[in-house]
Formats: sequence, C-alpha cells, structure tokens
Amino acid sequence: MKYKGFYVILLWLIVLPLQAQVSREQMGGVYYAYPVTGAQLGEAPADLKPFYIIHYGRHGSRWLPSDSRYEWVMDQFADKSNLTKDGKRLRKLLGKVWRNARGNGGQLTPLGARQHREIARRMIANFPEVFVDGATVRARSSVVNRCRTSMLNFTDELRRLNPTLRLDVLTDSADMSYIAYTTPELRQ
Repeated sequence: MKYKGFYVILLWLIVLPLQAQVSREQMGGVYYAYPVTGAQLGEAPADLKPFYIIHYGRHGSRWLPSDSRYEWVMDQFADKSNLTKDGKRLRKLLGKVWRNARGNGGQLTPLGARQHREIARRMIANFPEVFVDGATVRARSSVVNRCRTSMLNFTDELRRLNPTLRLDVLTDSADMSYIAYTTPELRQ
C-alpha cells in the first residue's frame, strides 16, 4: 500500500497523453459546439437519385439551462478578498460571460442559430434535387423555445436560398408525443 500514490501518478502519466487528443472544448459535454468537418458524402448508386430527406435535429448550441447556474458560479467569486490575482482576473472574465448570458438561460445562442442555417445550406447544396422549386418542406419542433428557434433558423435559411419552397412549419404541443417520446420504462 505504500506505493499506492506512485501507481496513481504512473496511471495518470499513461492516461494523460491519450487524453491529449481531446481538446479542452470537447470536454464540455452537452455544451460542446460540434465542429463542421469536411466529411465527404458516400457514393450513391448511379441509378438512384435523392427525392426525400428526413432530418431529426436537436437544438443548436444554447446557453446554460438557467440563469441560476451562472449566478451560482458568480457567487463563488463574490468575496474578492479570498481571490488570488488569477482568481480576480477569472472573476472579471466570468462577469463578462454573465452579462451576456443574463436572461438567456436555456435559450439558443447566436452560434446555435448559425449552426441550423449552415445545416440548411449544406442540405440544399448536397441534395438540390430534393429542394426543387415548389417542393414542400414540412418542419415540426418541440414547444421548447430553443428548439422552435432552431427550426425557424433552419427553415428561414431554406426560404432565403429558395423562395419558391412551400414551407409547412409548426410548433404544436400535439406533436410532442413523437418529438419527445418517452418510453413507459423511462417514466417509471
């Protein structure tokens, strides 16, 4: 047991280089803004042409779920007398974040809006035969505001790129049964 600390350090020295492949931003979990990569589409058989797309998207990047999360962090830095020089600098930076976030808890960020406009642009660019003039696009969103705002950014970009599209856009609680389906087992 006297070498326990040594083994813990040794384990960290082995694991740490493996973690280096993941950026600090990627450790943000559900708050990580997914990058757009230059991924190539797979080759479809030459005799088949796209005619229909089903896209089930999640809301784009959002602010933390509630203002209280930001307030809690700011409270940790309230007593300036306990802060180091770096702590005071961090407090100032967090204050800027909080001023931008105030009132936006759980809402879509400008980045989140842009993400959905970019998805629409990629869809039209990659599948022009689906978005021909006069084509119908049916879009539904959950009743959560950030989801509705994501959908509207997506459909507004489609409209901007092809004004002839017939957009059927709706946010309705009646659709929640399939948009946010929860199994009986999960409810239990």
